[in-house]
Amino acid sequence: MNNILIPEKNMFFLKNYHKSSKLLIPLMLSSYMCNKKSYHITEKFFNSLNIVNIAYHSYVSTSCIITDYVKIKNISRLSRYSSLGLHIFATLGYFNKLCNNNKD
Repeated sequence: MNNILIPEKNMFFLKNYHKSSKLLIPLMLSSYMCNKKSYHITEKFFNSLNIVNIAYHSYVSTSCIITDYVKIKNISRLSRYSSLGLHIFATLGYFNKLCNNNKD
């Protein structure tokens, strides 16, 4: 469980973080182009990839900030659990919105 709470100290998570950062702009542009051309099936696919990519990138970035600036152990642990929970909650919320938007 420590690996997921401190992803910047795990090489697997850190390598994926750097790969995901290279995909941020291309995935956003792909979503934009699919939206403009009304390709609904591929638009949903690219939007889903964007949600996961941005959430992962945000979570690891937030964890790095917690490591750098929060030095009190109890507050750091609480911040990490809160960050993980809120990122999961936000990601699920975006997926819910994505699924419900396409039903209209």
